[in-house]
Amino acid sequence: MANILIATASNWKGTAVPCDFAATAGGMSLAATGDPSVFQIPDGTVEIKLTATPRAPTFWEATVSLAISSNGAISSAPASKAFVAVTPPTSSNPRATVATVHVNRFRDVTPEIFKLLKTPPTERLGEPYDQAGIDSSIYGAWPPVDWDLERLTDALFLDAQNPEKPGALNFIMDPLYGIIADNVVLKLAGVNAPQLFAVAWPAIVRRKANAAPTPLFLFIRQGSGQNVAAGFFKGGQLGPYPNNFDYADVCLFGNLHYGKPPLESWGPKGVPYQVAKAGVNAVTVIPCNSVGPEFGVLGDTEETGRILEELQAFMFWKAGVASPPATIGKTAIGAFSSGNLFLNKWLKNPANRKGNFLSSVVTAIYFLDPPKNAVVDCVTSALKWAGGPERDKRVRLYTTSPSSNAHQKLLGSKPPREPYVRNSPDNRHTASVVSVSSWKKTFPNFAVDWDYSHHAIAATMLTHALAQGDI
Repeated sequence: MANILIATASNWKGTAVPCDFAATAGGMSLAATGDPSVFQIPDGTVEIKLTATPRAPTFWEATVSLAISSNGAISSAPASKAFVAVTPPTSSNPRATVATVHVNRFRDVTPEIFKLLKTPPTERLGEPYDQAGIDSSIYGAWPPVDWDLERLTDALFLDAQNPEKPGALNFIMDPLYGIIADNVVLKLAGVNAPQLFAVAWPAIVRRKANAAPTPLFLFIRQGSGQNVAAGFFKGGQLGPYPNNFDYADVCLFGNLHYGKPPLESWGPKGVPYQVAKAGVNAVTVIPCNSVGPEFGVLGDTEETGRILEELQAFMFWKAGVASPPATIGKTAIGAFSSGNLFLNKWLKNPANRKGNFLSSVVTAIYFLDPPKNAVVDCVTSALKWAGGPERDKRVRLYTTSPSSNAHQKLLGSKPPREPYVRNSPDNRHTASVVSVSSWKKTFPNFAVDWDYSHHAIAATMLTHALAQGDI
């Protein structure tokens, strides 16, 4: 009896994706039978490797394993369960089984990106530069032993319930002994930027059949191009985007992790730790922006929504779940420093605001110390996006310097004397000002300057913003 395999491919929605196929058994190529997607299975075959190579560059190649039983029945091997669907034959001769390979716009590149951390630059702008020593002083050792979210035994977190004390902020020592999470870096196919996405998926956000849409927090870091003049991201010993040390370290690792202690350095932001401390069961997503195109395709926020749906699908498949939710869940977007300029531009685009992602999926916008001259425009754009109270959209602003018009507009009344962290009466808006002098009073033993204070906003205030029940 002839036993044949018919290969097809689809995306996570079940839409066919044109591909070229190759099949091997025991390391030997299987010949196609006229049709290049139909393969004859020799008697005695126990396993087939089937590779789907998408004809469009927007999907990654995928290889799955198929098991062949003694009676010739074909099934997916356990490791490929979610990445291929097998349709049993409807006739006995020939015995034709259809295998539909699930292809995705993302693939896991965590080992490749982690490897980059082991080769810190030793010079910048032609001068000696001890990057390994700097990172050792921040994290305690370099390179790290793995990409995982480590135990924090001396972590200080902003008290989201009582964030102020006279003249300073109120921090509490609250160790987080590690976060159980699938902590990975995914690469998006077919785009200029962002190609890399750091994902911290807490175990508490379960991936299972019939799961609810996944709540997400999307963190937009500052622009990369602004640091080129200082020798970062481009030139010298650094390779092209995205495979160089700075993108792996500064853009991804530093935003995922905290230093030791967390507020001693300007760099680390500990975003997933802040999500966890806020008590929010949400997935952290951090795009890695590039010098030049920066956040590229994310400027079309409808495409952003599709990319996040694709990311969710890949992570469900990675967990062995073949059917991801049809949509993503409530999403908050937070931007830091010049990253607010990108976010503001997206919000100002009428087509973006009318699209499903911004109007129906995104529930909250967080501005983390935007450039001073952009604060009013950021808040104006966000409030236009938010609309009336019936839409229940949230806007939260945290700065190191006052901008009375913006802060008053959010609070609905004259802001108090700084430092302050205040919500509007309906809790839809937050305004906060913590000046350099107030940061100095908060941490008198640290070398506090504006740069320190600026970065401390992003390293601490997300805990407050996310604790307000926005997602």
